[in-house]
Amino acid sequence: MIELVGKHVRLRPFRPEEFDTVWAIHRAAHRARGRSLRDEKRRLRSMFHDSGRVDVDVVYLAIETDRVLVGEIDVRRIDPRSSDVFERGIELYEEVTRGKGLGGEAFGLVVSYLFAHRSATRVEVSTAADNTRMRRILETHGFSCTRESASRAEYLCVRSDWEEPVSH
Repeated sequence: MIELVGKHVRLRPFRPEEFDTVWAIHRAAHRARGRSLRDEKRRLRSMFHDSGRVDVDVVYLAIETDRVLVGEIDVRRIDPRSSDVFERGIELYEEVTRGKGLGGEAFGLVVSYLFAHRSATRVEVSTAADNTRMRRILETHGFSCTRESASRAEYLCVRSDWEEPVSH
């Protein structure tokens, strides 16, 4: 099981009692995007069951600060046949937790883990083109924008370009 601890955040496996809360957040997000919920609950249950395991293709972790669940982060192999290229997703659940450096710290912890312990040679990230907070985090940590459209921006960082997060 993986657990990563930073100055302000702790990345840890989800607890079973957190499922209903996280499901409500996922359900609302899927409805807002007009996506089907048919398989989403089963997928989320499976991710909860495997949360924190490192022997799976998707490492799924809770983001906690001050002992409060504030979000989630996942990393996955882009190609299951390759063990050295990863992408990641991150979400802070409430607007009040955004813009405080928590997402950046969680991101830095997980990317450092990938480069140090999972033999990652590169990490790719896709974000909304107008997500200035995430884009600032990426650029601060040495990620380069590789492709941009009106709606999406794609970033890439190779191990040699990774910049360890600086503690404030």
